[in-house]
Amino acid sequence: MAKTWPVAPNVFRDLLGTFPTMMVGATHAEPGYFPPEGFGIGQRQEPERNKFLGSVFTWPEPNTFVIGANYYDRNDHGDNEDMYKLDLNTFVMTPYMRGTFAQEFPVYGTHHWDSKPYLRKPPPFE
Repeated sequence: MAKTWPVAPNVFRDLLGTFPTMMVGATHAEPGYFPPEGFGIGQRQEPERNKFLGSVFTWPEPNTFVIGANYYDRNDHGDNEDMYKLDLNTFVMTPYMRGTFAQEFPVYGTHHWDSKPYLRKPPPFE
């Protein structure tokens, strides 16, 4: 069983305030943004192996909010995502183990393994 930890309800409300138009069923990407400390998520260390890209937030159902912290992994030369589920009934955070997000919400597929160019800064216009 994965380790769980509590999150204060106001931390979630504050996060939603940064992108107030997000609704249930939506996914929202924030390049370069790491979830606040109140979520209890540790950031992988740079620059040895991982380069942080940004976060992807998914609200698959009314009582479940998912946070994905995305990295470019220099060892496997691909984008990887650490995913966490916040139960909005209890405000308990649980990390997803490999493949369990896609099993729980197959409609979202396995996009957490895909390349995430939208988290990289676009090239400047000439």
